[in-house]
Amino acid sequence: MTDALQTPIKRKLVVEPLTRDTFSPFGDVIETTGRDYFMINNGSTRRYHKLATARWMTAARPLSVSSRLPHYTIR
Repeated sequence: MTDALQTPIKRKLVVEPLTRDTFSPFGDVIETTGRDYFMINNGSTRRYHKLATARWMTAARPLSVSSRLPHYTIR
């Protein structure tokens, strides 16, 4: 008798890019491409607003904010 837990199962995993359009049936993808932003921290950081929508049972609307800083090398 062969134990099914000991039999290896081979599966093929297909990797696809994660985009707003392909993921939309499941929720929001938080990305900054093509989104409006304004500069903060003396012009060193981009601040993005409303990158995703959270669904709540009340009328309150959560704020989704993301910031992107440039890469700096510390010497």
